[in-house]
Amino acid sequence: MTLLEVNPEHARQAAKLVEIRAELDSLATQHCNACMGKGPAPDFSVVPGLLKEVTAMHEQLPELERAKADMMLGCGWHMLHEDEKALDPLLRVMYSNGGVEVADQLSAILVVMQILRKKGSWDTIVQAGSKAFEVDGGQWADPVLPFLKGVALARLNKPAEAADFLEEAINMNAGFKQAYLEFDQAATTLRDFERCRRVAQKLVQHGGHWVSCWQRPLHFHAGEDPKVTSQPWYDPDKFELVRCLEDNVAVIQGELAALCARPSYRWGGVGTAHRGNQNSSHDADLVAAGEWQEVVLLGDSDECIDNCSHCPAQEAQHKASLSAVGAMYLNDVTTAVDGMDGNVFAGVPWLKRRIVSSNEMLGCMQLLAVQSTFKQWSSLSVQPPGKGEQTLSEESILSKTQVYVLCIPSRLKHAQKLMKRWGFNAVFVPGPDKREPPGCMGQSLGGVAVSLQSGSHQLRMDLDDLVASGVITEGYLDVIWQDVEYMPEGKVACHLGHLNILQRFLASESLGRVQADAVRKAYALIFEDDLEPGQPALAAELRDFLSRVPTDFDLLHLGFVRESLEARKAVDSGGQVFRSVEALGRHAYLVNKRVAELLVEHTLPMYNHGDKMFQQVYQKHNLKAYHPKEPLFYQDRINFESELTERWKPSRAFQPTSDNDFIRDCDRPEMLRRHERKMQEQTEIMAMQSKVSSVLFLNIDGVLNRQKTPSSSSRCGRALPGPLRILARVLQRAPSCVVLTSPWRLDERYAGRFSSALAREGVPWAQAVLAVTPDGRGRGFEGAELKLLEIRSWLESNTWVEEWAILDCLDLTGLDESLHGRVVCTDCRSGLQEEEAELLVNILTGT
Repeated sequence: MTLLEVNPEHARQAAKLVEIRAELDSLATQHCNACMGKGPAPDFSVVPGLLKEVTAMHEQLPELERAKADMMLGCGWHMLHEDEKALDPLLRVMYSNGGVEVADQLSAILVVMQILRKKGSWDTIVQAGSKAFEVDGGQWADPVLPFLKGVALARLNKPAEAADFLEEAINMNAGFKQAYLEFDQAATTLRDFERCRRVAQKLVQHGGHWVSCWQRPLHFHAGEDPKVTSQPWYDPDKFELVRCLEDNVAVIQGELAALCARPSYRWGGVGTAHRGNQNSSHDADLVAAGEWQEVVLLGDSDECIDNCSHCPAQEAQHKASLSAVGAMYLNDVTTAVDGMDGNVFAGVPWLKRRIVSSNEMLGCMQLLAVQSTFKQWSSLSVQPPGKGEQTLSEESILSKTQVYVLCIPSRLKHAQKLMKRWGFNAVFVPGPDKREPPGCMGQSLGGVAVSLQSGSHQLRMDLDDLVASGVITEGYLDVIWQDVEYMPEGKVACHLGHLNILQRFLASESLGRVQADAVRKAYALIFEDDLEPGQPALAAELRDFLSRVPTDFDLLHLGFVRESLEARKAVDSGGQVFRSVEALGRHAYLVNKRVAELLVEHTLPMYNHGDKMFQQVYQKHNLKAYHPKEPLFYQDRINFESELTERWKPSRAFQPTSDNDFIRDCDRPEMLRRHERKMQEQTEIMAMQSKVSSVLFLNIDGVLNRQKTPSSSSRCGRALPGPLRILARVLQRAPSCVVLTSPWRLDERYAGRFSSALAREGVPWAQAVLAVTPDGRGRGFEGAELKLLEIRSWLESNTWVEEWAILDCLDLTGLDESLHGRVVCTDCRSGLQEEEAELLVNILTGT
């Protein structure tokens, strides 16, 4: 008989631990499903309370049960991202000799190693790895365990031991990319390059990341061994790859000539996503200037497979020993290199003299730089792609294009760096910045006054003035309300900024608005100021795309969001140019003057959000709008908060489907961080709401807007600015829980809109998060009687309420005399006024 069986208190505690463990396990499962997009995020607000219960009984537990409690404490705090609190109990589980199952102990060790990795506690990680191996009977339960031990040993400058453990992880999981990278560094330190390639071949065979084992060791430049340097020729005695190229130059030349003779063949720009190897856009930084292009034979795209099918001899050799090999040219190879002797690259200044960035470029460089046969390449007379096709030269487009950047002051330096990086001579058009102090905002947008709230740095545009001045329509106010997460000031300012640029582009020389050379440009390329720098190949990818677009284009979406992947159709044979169907976004687009005129003419006054109006113009007028296979330019949603919305959104190029949410991997960590922060905020809100004992039952129509009769209804429940601000001041003076009684509460999105509207007026989120009365329809009551029944039902279910008031345009006191002193009745024709607000404050504060 165990101690728990004879001790009722211990039995009770053990049962409670089982109950808490089940709840924590359920939350952990929900969290995993949410991370995989298979369900909603769990509510972690109960976790602190559960951990408090476990902590309270911890010291009274028998030793074996205490280990189970430690497991719950460690995993619970880790679930809440409180790793400092999680570490000690998990370490106790790790070192325990009983009380927890092997699976739990291994899980604890795995979490411990991950926490210690962040802290750089490498010695303890090694000990933890050894413990995991021991606990599981001399084997590894998961490849992450030997991987983390190997990483720790590498950081402790023990590369030999590190390489062994990292290779064990690879043997357990052939696709463990990070383990390969760590192993490669350790083996390179040991100068065991043969082992580097042998292990790398496993990943090549598995598929992904590397396409040839000759991409290891890292670019052939390790330690004192022969390595690639900034020189035109490479010694075949030092580099096996060079000798192979020299021995096979005749075969390579013949197959390349045959490949280029195909009528439909297109060369790929060096470092572009369309070159035939989607993962090598970083190679663009090899080129200092000029348009270098190549043929890639060994890569990860359909184009590479097609290339190889026409080069069977080279394909066989590459698969045996080489990485991707190609040939580059600068418009015409003959002109560039024919007749040059000796140091050829000294006569070709367009190519950077530097260590190349990948083995694929190494292959290209060596193939082009074999001295004994170099002149043979000039006889190919390779021509630029696209000759005879109905496309414009990318240079002819760019030479006729004026580049503009819509830029708020705080982002000017970032925007200038981007333009310099991409090689654009841009005109920076300022837009209002909500973070600028008063005095910096003395400007107007399209003749519309912009001002700051007194004592605030928040931009404020009077929406009624915007309607009166013809900048927005009355209907746009309803659009703003229904999309209340968007900030109307930002939406209006952004759109007027784009129209300002389009007007400058269209302006005649006599107006003196822009320089004469800008006026004569045929196209305008317009950027917003919050773009990602992109890969070094971005400028080359842009030129490649421009070389492919049809000559009759009207509008190019170079950056886009929420396009329909199913509805769009490719318009070129290579599948790189698509007709825009529903593409939105104005962060990077190119227009001609006809389209600029249409956009200016048909999007003012604003009747919808700017990007949606642009979409409607190109759809309604059947404009020839095109976009690339994937956006060339993305907004930086991580480093720049949106000026248009208060809710963070990841950038989605395509509309989500049941199979794919189209959120980029680089955005997922930020999305998870924001979600976790939101969960924490909800926990804080619940804590704050628990301190509130007053409730305001709130109607909308006739209270926060104006109606002809108390029973009238508005189109969308939009609150007018004046009454809304008065209500906000009431809640700031008399903190209360707001409970909606309006029929609008039955619209599941309405509470969210109204909460955001209150929060924008300065009401803390703890109060801005609304409750609603139950739906009492079907119980034989209607009108005021039904509303009163629903309020009473809510109060019966919430006995914590001490003070409460009803704000309505219906006088409910006639139905129940006990409501005297509880109801504040507004005039439906004017809405909430200051004197009524004073009455509310007195009721809610009990004064």
